[in-house]
Amino acid sequence: MNQHDLDWLPELTSQLTPPRITERTLFDLLGVSTRELPISRVLAYYLDENEAHGLGRLFLDSLLVCMNKDSNDFPSPYRVVREWSNIDILIKGEAGDWAVILENKINHVLNNDLAKYWRDVTANHKAGVVVTLNEQSLENYVPEEGSDFNFVNVTHLAWLEQVKHANPNLINPYPDVRQWVLINDFLTTMENTTNALKDAPSINRNIRLLQAYSNDIGKVVEAQKAGQEYVRKLIHSVFAGYGFDERKKGFFFDNREAVKKTTDAIPPFRFFVADTVVTDNHLGVYFELHGSACQDGNTYRDAISTLIEPLGLKTDEHQNQAKQFYHLAITKEVVLVSDNDDLPEKLAAIIGKFFKPIVENKSLVDYCIDLWKQKHANSNESV
Repeated sequence: MNQHDLDWLPELTSQLTPPRITERTLFDLLGVSTRELPISRVLAYYLDENEAHGLGRLFLDSLLVCMNKDSNDFPSPYRVVREWSNIDILIKGEAGDWAVILENKINHVLNNDLAKYWRDVTANHKAGVVVTLNEQSLENYVPEEGSDFNFVNVTHLAWLEQVKHANPNLINPYPDVRQWVLINDFLTTMENTTNALKDAPSINRNIRLLQAYSNDIGKVVEAQKAGQEYVRKLIHSVFAGYGFDERKKGFFFDNREAVKKTTDAIPPFRFFVADTVVTDNHLGVYFELHGSACQDGNTYRDAISTLIEPLGLKTDEHQNQAKQFYHLAITKEVVLVSDNDDLPEKLAAIIGKFFKPIVENKSLVDYCIDLWKQKHANSNESV
């Protein structure tokens, strides 16, 4: 593949719409951000003025504003009921004099019998609302002759924007921090869900473009895979030259031969290689502790910190929460490749830093293994 084979790529990338970056919410983690029943439960919770959220009538009054209704016609007290006579949410005055019939729609076609819902609810003053992600016409729902049937459409986003407009303090933690987290997580969920629907046309367009260029993209993907496999083999070869064998997918290496002559125990050191040479021009190499030895990470770090600086390495105490690894020394370097480069030599130079003498002709690896041997021997003697 030469440069001219990729002349189509700038044309394609210039037409693609970048994906919207969104923050995942608890609803996303639970897999319910686009399911109507869970969303209806949350809406019913916030519509109930007596619930623990402490927002009173905020959600009801904001909805009535979007419906162009006067909240004075829908006074407290009232009760909120879910799934009554197949109605998603029914809000009804305690005296039975008024009612709001709410149909909640999330990514579903509106085919409900709204006229039946209207007939089933008995109240002197009624209002109906279909809450949807995008604006939806209700012109097909023609009232029966002589009926006061009256449903309007309100979008989730318009309703929630009115909620935030009516109570700007929602953006700051109010006295109950837990409730503040819940309401803001819900608001973010509904914004993300609405935006996902708005983004559908641009995503469809991206798919159409990718389909049109699928053959060319396939060639690029195959070339990328071949390049990554080539670099992986070079990295493996360099480590093999230092007595390290690849043990697991992902470039984990255990130096077993270095201590076989003195002990059967395996030293808790390994290399992790973040090989993104082909995808973003970088090679990251991490020399790390693993397993139970991570508890001694600070000891090793303090012992090597000044010794590795001349090599262009740096210490890094990063470890995962399960303490399965502890970074002792790292390097991340740019690897730019030209046609006539000696790539094996470039990679060997980066990895070789970890094996250059730092004290008494011992490399970083040997020095750490000697520290471990001493600690291992002392612990055995104490037993």
